[in-house]
Amino acid sequence: AVIDSAETDPDQSSVFVEVGLTNADVSILKLASKNIVGYNEVYKYTIRYQNLTSNPLTNVVITDQITDNRIDYLLNSCTGGCTYNPSTKTLTWNKGVLGANEVETVEFSVTVQNNVNIIADINNTASITTDQTPRKESTAVVRIFVELPRTGGTIALISVIILTLFTITGATYGVYKYKRGNKLNLK
Repeated sequence: AVIDSAETDPDQSSVFVEVGLTNADVSILKLASKNIVGYNEVYKYTIRYQNLTSNPLTNVVITDQITDNRIDYLLNSCTGGCTYNPSTKTLTWNKGVLGANEVETVEFSVTVQNNVNIIADINNTASITTDQTPRKESTAVVRIFVELPRTGGTIALISVIILTLFTITGATYGVYKYKRGNKLNLK
């Protein structure tokens, strides 16, 4: 880098020069320990981030907000010194400086609630910001898939579905057993 200044101050020790990095870049990758989970199951998210430059990056902050209400942060499960704000469901890692070409990893665990749909996707995004780079994001997708027992005790992939119906007006309640291939008429 070449630093040029028109400053003519005789006290050169008081001159501050801000040097910007060109082509500075950082990467972030978020992975889940499981692709398919069930009710009340715990799984782990791993966030790997890397400085892709030959210069240190400063004010490195990793943020992960749990926006999906079907999962809950497992308290005290994060590695790497995070803080957790329960009112915003946000985990934050203030990492400071990330050295040239340095790679680091942080992790945390979540629990799937037991009041979710039988099949649903959970999208969870982590982001990284630094003084030298634009914000980058990475999203991990986990599928909630509930397996129901089949007669004889073996596990099948939703061969029998129990439908619970609530009609708010009139307070009607019904439970219907549905087997694949049968017609279910709910009038």
